[in-house]
Amino acid sequence: MVDFAIQSNEVKILFNGMIKRKIMNYSVEQYSNQTSKHSLTLILYILYIIAIFSAGILAIIALIINYIKRQDMQGTLYESHFTWQIRTFWWYLI
Repeated sequence: MVDFAIQSNEVKILFNGMIKRKIMNYSVEQYSNQTSKHSLTLILYILYIIAIFSAGILAIIALIINYIKRQDMQGTLYESHFTWQIRTFWWYLI
């Protein structure tokens, strides 16, 4: 039998008589930070798509933003997206 109890920022899980605790330290600031990273990634994808119609100028702008913000994305899901966007630009140019 599994039983859950929530107290302030802590979740207690009772599983077969054993108590396991998980501390929830997910703040609103972390959520907004993740949302901004998600939004930036989407904007860059859109810039790459629209670049077809702008003779590649928007792709160069997106590439510069990718390189500038790459450090901020380290350790997140979006790091792989940034790496993929940069590599795709250079492979397309070749």
